[in-house]
Amino acid sequence: MLYNFEEVRLTDLLEDIVVFAQQLSPSHQILVEDLKDIQDVTIQGDRNRLEQVLGNLISNAIKYSPTGSRIIINAESSATEVKIAITDFGIGISPENQEKVFHRYFRAEGKNFNFSGLGIGLYISAEIVRAHSGNLEVKSEPGKGSTFVLTLPQLRNE
Repeated sequence: MLYNFEEVRLTDLLEDIVVFAQQLSPSHQILVEDLKDIQDVTIQGDRNRLEQVLGNLISNAIKYSPTGSRIIINAESSATEVKIAITDFGIGISPENQEKVFHRYFRAEGKNFNFSGLGIGLYISAEIVRAHSGNLEVKSEPGKGSTFVLTLPQLRNE
């Protein structure tokens, strides 16, 4: 995969992707909690690839919370990194599957649900995040929802 690294202002990136996602799914309310902690944060990254990651995480949150109505996005920063968390209140992921969700072609299956997809979105997202020297992890409880946390390094103020 080719990358075009440039300075990316995180609040602009988040605002753009949330507006786009909200237009695609008016049935869910995408709530962005206070971003003032990252207001002036820029990182070195490929804006298009990071949009791809965030778009995939938000679309999965929507997809796997069909009866939920809210998706919450939080962001926080420290001197060395920024964390963006996307939380849904959907079906959740079993503990044994949480380790597998970033594997190529993995798709969670269950008695009460069946979702379309190839099982490569989270794998590609994790690869993009790794190319940015970051980390992507999941915290989830079956029946209560999931939180995907994207961590990116080398935070700096404009």
